[in-house]
Amino acid sequence: MQPASGKRLPRILVVDDDPLVIRLTQSLFDGERFTHLSARSGEQALAQLAQRPSVLILDNVLPDLDGLAVLAEARKLDPHLPVIFITARGTSQTAIEAMKRGAFDYLHKPLDLAVLEHQVQLALEARRLMHEPVVIAAEMTARENTLEALVGHGPLMSEVFKAIGRASARDVPVLLQGETGTGKALAARAIYQNSARSDKAFRVVKCNDFEPLQLDQELFGLDTPGSGEYVGRLEQCNDGTLLLEEISELSPLVQSKLFRLLTTGTFERGNFGRQIATNVRLLCTTSQDLEPLVAARQFRADLYYALRSLSITLPPLRQRREDLPALVDHFVQRFMHFSTQHNQQQVRVSPEAIELLVEHDWPGNLDELQSVLHQALIENTGTVLASGSLLKSLRRDGSSTTTPAAGKLSAEYWQQFVDSRLERESTQVYSEAIAEMERHVVARVLESTAGNQARAARILGITRGNLRKKLRSLGILPAASDDATSDEQAADEERPHDIEELAS
Repeated sequence: MQPASGKRLPRILVVDDDPLVIRLTQSLFDGERFTHLSARSGEQALAQLAQRPSVLILDNVLPDLDGLAVLAEARKLDPHLPVIFITARGTSQTAIEAMKRGAFDYLHKPLDLAVLEHQVQLALEARRLMHEPVVIAAEMTARENTLEALVGHGPLMSEVFKAIGRASARDVPVLLQGETGTGKALAARAIYQNSARSDKAFRVVKCNDFEPLQLDQELFGLDTPGSGEYVGRLEQCNDGTLLLEEISELSPLVQSKLFRLLTTGTFERGNFGRQIATNVRLLCTTSQDLEPLVAARQFRADLYYALRSLSITLPPLRQRREDLPALVDHFVQRFMHFSTQHNQQQVRVSPEAIELLVEHDWPGNLDELQSVLHQALIENTGTVLASGSLLKSLRRDGSSTTTPAAGKLSAEYWQQFVDSRLERESTQVYSEAIAEMERHVVARVLESTAGNQARAARILGITRGNLRKKLRSLGILPAASDDATSDEQAADEERPHDIEELAS
């Protein structure tokens, strides 16, 4: 069954000689969301690869062929095919070897179907990041306008496009800097897709999604006597590319290991001295200015200098207002093409609406622009998107150009603040002002909760872990202060932990 739009459903190929696994996965990957394909031997699996599956779920013990042999053939046909190994033995060396050869992950039997579905969704997203091209152009064709694109024709984006070209041609680490929502991850994908490693693995690790110990294991793996091995992303991406988002969140230990990797090509897996060599290219993003963190010794200077040898700064939207009309047209056409909520008639944005968008400061950059346009399109009933609809979306998005909390600080205070930055010739006045505002807001909320961080996190709409990161980054909480009271922990457990940080 195909969706109404005619877009092909993701094809999940399950290879296992156990009929129960085939039946369970067939019920999980139903015909409304996925196309389920199956094979009970290696030879059948090789024949089914002609169906061009989106994800391959592969048992490592088959009646005829070895699972690694099937993996090798699958990679020849489709280097970007994510492969999830399933194994009945918790420390199967075959599954570990598969990870080293680029498999996406491996799961243990009996299968947890919720975990399997989650891993398939992650694998589909990884495939999309590798397979869906990023268009780099000032002007696009109608077909290209439905793809993800870095849009711009002004001088700042022209420099970005040139830098992406230079980075694509050189097999070195790249540091992509810029405020949240400026397109750093998209630029990183463009570098990968135009590099000599474009036929190899591409993985993304969001550093602020992990606690320090978890991030260490996610990147470098684990090698514990009696418990077996866990292959980390760095080893899994051997010969490929790894994108590390928000590297300002790296712990000192991970920073030290990454610097060693950049200088020697090796790292230590776990705490038992096993040296692993890997040829992986690092692309790193940060929405924080790393230089103050280096000065405060919160980020290693040697790692910063090693990464910034080839750096790209993505400009905020307010500094490239000349690109707004092209960006608006691009996002409107993308939303009209993909969303079944919208009619399929061509929508035109009125000149008054364009003028309103150009005048806005866009503190949330491209993320905010997409949100505003999406909301306006959902409510729009005609073929013209007028300024009234956009004004309502701007207000609903909570992104007016004047921050209400700013009124509680005197105009004299802000004048002195800006004057001091101008005197020292700062080039980060806006981000410094935002950080100053955050410091006052967070401090005031903490004051109102008598220092209870769990309650403050709920009021701010972020997780307690992200609040503590923000407190450290703003200098409100000492970097070494990581203990929490039992009351805070209990209160925090009542709140879901998958809410993204308010300012991320």
